[in-house]
Amino acid sequence: MSSRTHGTRMLLAAVLTVCPTLSLARGPAMAAIPIDTGAILPPPPPEGSAQQRAELEELRHIQAVRMPDRLAQVRWDDAHEDPTAFAGVIGPAFDLKTLPKTAALLDQVMKSRRRW
Repeated sequence: MSSRTHGTRMLLAAVLTVCPTLSLARGPAMAAIPIDTGAILPPPPPEGSAQQRAELEELRHIQAVRMPDRLAQVRWDDAHEDPTAFAGVIGPAFDLKTLPKTAALLDQVMKSRRRW
């Protein structure tokens, strides 16, 4: 998988995580197209299940072996909860001035996020 495809998939996962009921606008009338996030992302594992315990253990392991530069990146991402966080993954082509549809989508995500 190319890094651009991986970045696009990561962006989609992030968008769907932040706004699971997001509707994509399309066409001149900007009609909303609902997204069935359940068809894209699986539900979380059942509370107390072996899968949940394994996933939590994996997260604990990631925390235990993290490098200082990764922790600094996470802290930067937390302080910049806006579309600029995607630029490092997608690269220099991620310029919202030249990506009006992406800019509109991310604007909708950020507005939805503020309602929480």
